[in-house]
Amino acid sequence: MVPDDATDRVTPTLAAASPIPRGGAASAARPSREAASAAPISREATPASREAASSTPSSGEAAPPPADGAAPAASLEARAAAAAARSVAKGAGERDVLSSTDPVEYDFWRRTSFGVYLAPRSLAYPGGAVPLVFHFHMGHLADKEWREAGGGAVVVSVTWGEGAARYRAPLEDSGRFQAMIDEVMLLLRARSGDARLHAARVSLFAWSAGYASVQTLLAQGYGARVDAVVLLDGLHTDYTRPRRKRQLEVEPLAPFVAFARAAAAGKKLFIVTHSAIAPFDYASTTETSAYLSGALGGEDIGNFHVRGLPGEDAAAHIAHLHLVGDVIREFVDPWWKRDEGRLH
Repeated sequence: MVPDDATDRVTPTLAAASPIPRGGAASAARPSREAASAAPISREATPASREAASSTPSSGEAAPPPADGAAPAASLEARAAAAAARSVAKGAGERDVLSSTDPVEYDFWRRTSFGVYLAPRSLAYPGGAVPLVFHFHMGHLADKEWREAGGGAVVVSVTWGEGAARYRAPLEDSGRFQAMIDEVMLLLRARSGDARLHAARVSLFAWSAGYASVQTLLAQGYGARVDAVVLLDGLHTDYTRPRRKRQLEVEPLAPFVAFARAAAAGKKLFIVTHSAIAPFDYASTTETSAYLSGALGGEDIGNFHVRGLPGEDAAAHIAHLHLVGDVIREFVDPWWKRDEGRLH
């Protein structure tokens, strides 16, 4: 079980990252990856309280989805159109989110039919171009980090349960992800009254089992649309038979290799972090990171970067979720900023 106080402990930073011997990590019991509620979370929530957050939507929050989870697309469109008609010029006098030198003030987490999202209080984006981040698996539990380092991006947290299979199945329909993007944009237009808002840049973050959603999307060809990928101690594959030989099944890693090569060429950004946890029955993040690095010829090639941290227990695994801020400041924010002048 994950210790109750695990998320309250001081977490390591990328500054403390050091190479971990490949294949030399001692075996450790597979950590429990318990699902947490995806209900809205207040700005004041502590890491511990966020784990159990299940509060009713705050006043002014977008209405929760129907009980069956279906997104009322028609009503969302109607709300967006009505809001735009009521306030066509809303936000025209506001300083745009991306060029402001002041810290971005974020609102509270709001519900979608498939998760929750966190957006700046001001939705004054130049040209209506919204940088959109999908964080698969527990992204809302990194609330503090996203608020401090989000840089004006709209963060969508998607938590579908425990285990990689839970993150593959919902995206088997190749049109599902675009529908998720469309739903978030409809909600933002309804909130802001700005009918121009559109997803101009899409980045994918994943912690732990959430990597399977990223894997599925890249395999479907979304790599062309995706600007950046960040995997936080979450990249696994099976072993070939017999498993005692610890030979990796490499075919499932092919979409990541392709994206890594694009990052190495300067066309994308790809960041991978790994712990020293060694599961018994499938490849560790240390092994898969080594495979990617081997395929590219190094851990720092162009915009492809691998960072390893020590730690072989559940607390070490959880710590990677809270590396979001460090990863953004060191790698992602400079990458995003190079693009702000040409978002469209």
